[in-house]
Amino acid sequence: MVALDIPAGDRFIVLSEHGDDELFIDPTFMEMGRSAGAMIITVLIGAHRPASDKLAVMTEICRQLKGAAGISPDDVFIALVPVPNENFSFGRGIAQLADKPPRW
Repeated sequence: MVALDIPAGDRFIVLSEHGDDELFIDPTFMEMGRSAGAMIITVLIGAHRPASDKLAVMTEICRQLKGAAGISPDDVFIALVPVPNENFSFGRGIAQLADKPPRW
């Protein structure tokens, strides 16, 4: 993601669709005007990231969704989950980022 200077190949995405009886997002909480198409986006992010990076990624997600699909920013609930780098394994059971300074 451009907002965080993350390498192009660092994309691990899970999409799931839920029926009306499986997901409830309050349409007005925090003074939003959410539609029936509101969504929840969860992003695992390195715990070392400063608040400015977190704000940048939230802003960029909303910007891209609005630009590419016309989705209102009110319909985008984002939860950033900070994860220490030693808790990531990109395969083979190896913690590739453990004991190394953050690269991005």
